[in-house]
Amino acid sequence: MMNLLLGMLLLPQAALAHGGVDFFDDIGEEVSTGLGGGWLRVFPNTSGEGWHLLWAAGGGYSLLPMTDDLEVEDFGRIELTGFDYLIDHSITRCPQGGFLHVASANLDEFNDSAYAFRYDDDFSLLSSEIIEERVSSRKHNDLPLVCTPELNATAFGTSSNGDSVIVELDDNGSPLSEHPLVGMNTEGGTLLVEPETGDLLVFGMPHNGSDLNISRLDSDWNVVETISDTLLDPNIRSYWPQAVLRVGDHYIIAFMARDEEAGFSSDVGNVWLAVLNFELGVEHLVRLTDYEPSTGAMRPGLARKGDTLLVTVDREVEPRIFSIELNSVAFGFDLNGDTGGLWDTGIGDSDGGCNCSSGESNLFSYYLGLMGLMLIRRKTK
Repeated sequence: MMNLLLGMLLLPQAALAHGGVDFFDDIGEEVSTGLGGGWLRVFPNTSGEGWHLLWAAGGGYSLLPMTDDLEVEDFGRIELTGFDYLIDHSITRCPQGGFLHVASANLDEFNDSAYAFRYDDDFSLLSSEIIEERVSSRKHNDLPLVCTPELNATAFGTSSNGDSVIVELDDNGSPLSEHPLVGMNTEGGTLLVEPETGDLLVFGMPHNGSDLNISRLDSDWNVVETISDTLLDPNIRSYWPQAVLRVGDHYIIAFMARDEEAGFSSDVGNVWLAVLNFELGVEHLVRLTDYEPSTGAMRPGLARKGDTLLVTVDREVEPRIFSIELNSVAFGFDLNGDTGGLWDTGIGDSDGGCNCSSGESNLFSYYLGLMGLMLIRRKTK
């Protein structure tokens, strides 16, 4: 097992650089799952202890239980899709129940096809839909995903200059409509619906740049604003902000970065975490890993249960996990006993409250009412 450097020098520098406090109380060592494959994603088990662990192997997508101590026994794995030729994956919990999963495939050319799968809370397959097949003009790899009561959607790249298209999906995963995103790179990015406004946030990074770009779209698909922030030294390439969690009135983003001259192989690099405030300004930045070329990690994921944050990565064709203890004071509310909230993992708290900060309205009924209004607003326009 490789020890994770705790970054005693990096943490204070990152905090001072952005005028913030340390949002992470403790960063654990890298834990190997012992599995072969990639696209590791985990979710809290809301019906019991531990976590659901999902990863890609053999062209499918599989499920195993994982304990709270991050122990995994590869016995009785469940293959979810019934497919054996899938390539890239994205899966998210839906606040209205169940999970939405999208994946790409190579039929005639590289990642020329995409599919959607809908599961119930126990990961039983409810539907399997073709989004599109053999469309070589679109980049279906590293696809983002959002599932909320008012919007189910994924996105594909459409050109080399960063243009993309949002594909809106119905409750089963069938395509409903398309919306172009000019100048927005969604490959390896993230989609997130802001619960207060119903706006869609599109997180992305240019292929050969270092900026984090966040575009806000209203329910008519108009770009309300675009925010750009250079997170690291411009000579360091930042890429793949593939995981975003809303925690209280903050956002945690996991992304990759590397020195292109350092000799990293393929698309691997080091994993970084950024904490953004409600106005989408960077408050904290920390390098999670200190891998030396040529090997590194890729495809970061995030999951939270209470004050425990799990960061998942793929490293040398083996899924790995880091456990981080969050600073409740920095995030502005008590994380203990909170299972993740509707805003990040798509699940409600055990006491029925929402994952809000104490400075906001934290009534679950208010949240549901707001979601209902946004649903009407989006569906009627």
